[in-house]
Amino acid sequence: MHEYLIDISGEIPHLGKAEVDSLVENHDGVYNLTWNGTDGTLKTQNNPIEFLIDRAAYLKRIVKILNKIPRDTLIAHLMDKDILSRIAPFSSFSVRTESRINDSSEVRERITRKIGAKIKSVSGAKVCLDYPERKFLVIMDSSEIILGEYYNSRVRPKLRKLKTGMRRYFHPSMMNAFLARSMCNLAGVKKGNIVLDPFCGAGGLLCEIADVGAIPVGIDLSWKLVNGARLNLEEDRIQRYGLVQGDAFSIPIERCDCIVTDPPYGRCSSTRGAHSKHLVRSLIEQAPEIVKPTGKICIGASSKMNVDQIIEDFDISTKYKISIPVHKGLIREIFVFNV
Repeated sequence: MHEYLIDISGEIPHLGKAEVDSLVENHDGVYNLTWNGTDGTLKTQNNPIEFLIDRAAYLKRIVKILNKIPRDTLIAHLMDKDILSRIAPFSSFSVRTESRINDSSEVRERITRKIGAKIKSVSGAKVCLDYPERKFLVIMDSSEIILGEYYNSRVRPKLRKLKTGMRRYFHPSMMNAFLARSMCNLAGVKKGNIVLDPFCGAGGLLCEIADVGAIPVGIDLSWKLVNGARLNLEEDRIQRYGLVQGDAFSIPIERCDCIVTDPPYGRCSSTRGAHSKHLVRSLIEQAPEIVKPTGKICIGASSKMNVDQIIEDFDISTKYKISIPVHKGLIREIFVFNV
């Protein structure tokens, strides 16, 4: 099995870990994933690198472990012949050294230079610090030294640019792109899936559903918001989607693979004057007739809505319940479950 180090951001660590857990579960057959704070260790027969750096909103980087040596071993042994033979001549590379036990900068720099010189002399590759083709990382621990090749997230820079206020159609209730992407991942959305958001608003979730290769279907009672969602989907050049001006108490959709949604909360904005929690109850009642048996539901809600009690009333087991402080007095909760 191959071994990888997972490094998630410190923004919402418990959400980041759940997101990676869900993605790995849906991508890999046999795997083992353990966590130590925001650092994860993944052992798997598959290669999850491209999938994770393109999908996970709260993943900073993934490191493929190439070699490990005891701390008291000569550093030259870190670069064996097999590793060096797979570095193409005249390619570009960089080397970084990090310490988990506060080794001095002089020690880290010395190791970086030694590894870099070894790669350059044997393979003929060139050092490039700006945009290297291969990025090597040396991690120094109390008992061992690890050599890996690291890959930074490709989706996070993209998500940072997707500020809701810069959308073609803006509405204050729009979910930020990081959380929207993460909810798609928690629900196990796959390419080609039909994914329903029955409270789509201006389409923040729909845009992320489409971006991972699924087909979004949005419903909202407000024609103004439905039209706003259309404008945002068109701005993202999404061609396959469905939008319906409809009532969430009677969802006009026959079948979907999963549901990802963020019902209106923090206020009594509603369908036909109903309170938000009644919308959630109605959704769960309808879900078995709409969602495929293997499909998941991911719901964002205010803690004041007591969604966990609603789910319990239906005798449903929750896979994830994640609490996210928003500001004083408001805690957003994310629930993931099967019906």
